[in-house]
Amino acid sequence: MASISHPYFKLRWIPPSHLEAFKKAFLDEALTFGGEITTSHTPSTSAFFKFPSETETQAAEVDKVNSVQLECLQYFQNPDVSLSMLQRYPIVKTMFRKYNAALPTSAPVERMFSYGGIVVTKRRHSLDDESVETLVVLKYNHVSL
Repeated sequence: MASISHPYFKLRWIPPSHLEAFKKAFLDEALTFGGEITTSHTPSTSAFFKFPSETETQAAEVDKVNSVQLECLQYFQNPDVSLSMLQRYPIVKTMFRKYNAALPTSAPVERMFSYGGIVVTKRRHSLDDESVETLVVLKYNHVSL
């Protein structure tokens, strides 16, 4: 999500065989940032409150999905690679901010290295890189819960 929401990278780095899967994942994630469904509630003369019907709610949901998808597809088609282009795409901008935020301190990185020292002992010196990475991430996730 971090790379796709960055205007310079977008979908350029994804192999063609995986392009549709990544697009779908991005669109699904964008829907969670799309905001709440808003429907107009206007009072009528026959009732104090007018509640939206089920078809109105479904239509509002479809409109929300369509507007989010339209924004994302326009973002993919835009050739601009500057960060200022995100001003035109508020949902993508929100995703960019969430997934591309820099860590404010180096403490989390130092903590990960510390866990690496705990995981890699004399008895585990022959573990391959992938196993060490998996064990460190598991240790980090277990401790931070």
